[in-house]
Amino acid sequence: MEEEERRAVGELIASGIETLRERIAEMEDAARPVSPDNAIGRLSRVDAMSSRQISKSTLFALKSKLSRLEYLSEKINEPDFGMCARCGRQIPVKRLMAIPETTMCVQCAAG
Repeated sequence: MEEEERRAVGELIASGIETLRERIAEMEDAARPVSPDNAIGRLSRVDAMSSRQISKSTLFALKSKLSRLEYLSEKINEPDFGMCARCGRQIPVKRLMAIPETTMCVQCAAG
């Protein structure tokens, strides 16, 4: 991988980390439990609990992606950065730019 490509992927990863941290902070508010003292109707409480569960699932996915991006940001200057974890071939830069947290080439990810 060329230095300019590595820098572009690194900037994308850094930007993704910043965005995810902001989204996680927002989602943590939405994932808080619904207080039983909150005077809302029974159906509204069910809606609120359902919405909370969706927020918790989304929060888990965001935290997982953040963890992968943080790991890759530490590895970006290593010689094997951008190599497929399964076959060892170079992952195309276009794939890394589209899905920076990927660790496999298209062929290995599909199989």
